[in-house]
This record gives sequence, C-alpha cells and structure tokens, in this order.
Amino acid sequence: MQSRLAIKNRSKDLLRGNWSKAVVLILTGSIISIAELAISSLMVKKVENYIWIFILLLLFLPVSMMMDAGVKFVFLDWVRKGKLSEHWFKQVWQVFYDHRLAGKVIRVGYASIIFKILWGLIFAVPGIIKRFEYSQALYIMKDHYDNNEEVTARHCLKESSFLMDGYKEDFFIFELSYIGWSFLGILPWKIGLLWVNSYENMGLMIFYDDLRKERSLKQNIEFFPDGTSIQDEVTPNNTALTYANVIALCFSFLVILITIL
Repeated sequence: MQSRLAIKNRSKDLLRGNWSKAVVLILTGSIISIAELAISSLMVKKVENYIWIFILLLLFLPVSMMMDAGVKFVFLDWVRKGKLSEHWFKQVWQVFYDHRLAGKVIRVGYASIIFKILWGLIFAVPGIIKRFEYSQALYIMKDHYDNNEEVTARHCLKESSFLMDGYKEDFFIFELSYIGWSFLGILPWKIGLLWVNSYENMGLMIFYDDLRKERSLKQNIEFFPDGTSIQDEVTPNNTALTYANVIALCFSFLVILITIL
C-alpha cells in the first residue's frame, strides 16, 4: 500500500495538464446538488413547504447518487488507464443511459445509507465505523459489473467491509489530510473547492485501486461472481479501527477545528 504522500504525488501527476477538465468534471457532478439547494432555498421561506422540500430531497437522492457515481467512475478509469478518456464527458453520464448500472448504483447507495443509519441508531461510533467499512462498495460493484459478474448490494457492502478490514484508520487519516486544502478552497467564494475535490477524488480512487491490489497480492484474496470471497465472513482484525480509536480520532479532529476557528 502506497503512503499518503505517494498517493497525493500520483494524483498531481495524473491531474497535471488536465486540471481544467477535472474541474469541469466536478462541476458537472455538482449540478444536481446545486439545483437541489437552489430550489430548497426558495421553498424554505414558507413553513408549509417543508413537506415538499422533503419530497424533493427523496426525488433528487437517486439522481444525485447516479451523477456522483458517474463522476467517480471517470476518476477510477482515469487512475487505471493513466490518462483521461477522450470521451470522458460522455462517460460521466454512463449511469443514466445504462439502466442496469443505474439500478445497481441506486441499490448499493440505499443499502449503504440504510445500514449506516441502523448502526448509527445503536450508537454514533458504530455508524462512523460502518461509513468507513462501506466506503468502497460502489467501486466494488462497478468492478464486478465491468466483469459481467452479478452481485447484490449486500455482497458489495460485505466485500467492502472485508477490503477495509485493517485499513479503516488509514482511510480516516487519509480523508482528514485534505481538510487543510478544503479550508483554503472555501476562501475564494468556495470556487477553490472544485480543485480540491478534483484532487481528493483522484486520491480516493488511487487509494481504492491500490488497496484492492494490496489485499489481493498480500492475502491471495479471490472474489467470486456471487460477491463472496474465499473467506466466507468478514473476520475481526487486530489492527481494525476500534471504538476507542474512533473516539480519539474524532476528539483530535474537533480540537483541530476549534484551534483553526
């Protein structure tokens, strides 16, 4: 597994000369969120409109999932090919014109949300841990889909949990390492976030691709078409992100925020 610095250096190498396209890519993926925010802000002035805002959010959610997935799939393809596809803009919309892929994206998205909420109802910390465990489910689903392998949303979540076993803390710290750039991106009317999000998305795709190779080579993991692995259940890992670690990391994160603000 590459270090955070190595992943970020590779991100810069891939983005070099293509920053403008990456920004357009992120901006395209933000269209739905911007529209949703604009409509909600217009309707929020009246109390009776709250029910319509809720309905609007429910309608926008699957569309937002599809758009976000399309953007991430372009970045993942970019990482694996070492260059941006000539048809990258058309590729962003692949989920919309491929109904089978769209269905899988939505099912994985909703399954991830539901399970994270259920775990969060037990206590906040399990919900946070599950967020890290399920973070790779979408990309796993795409890999199976590209290989013409039928997998369920539940299997994608299970496979993601197995893949992230022992790497959740690394993933948390990796995401946290972008917070400084995010604060800088907010300053010029949040425009800088387009570049920061491009940089972060590229890094996250490299993290997933590198992690998948690392686990396959290190532990000789083979995933079958039904989504299961040679290890039937996700086994506990001694180096996994424990509840105590999560609490400590969250506390550190709050201290950093308080210090900055």
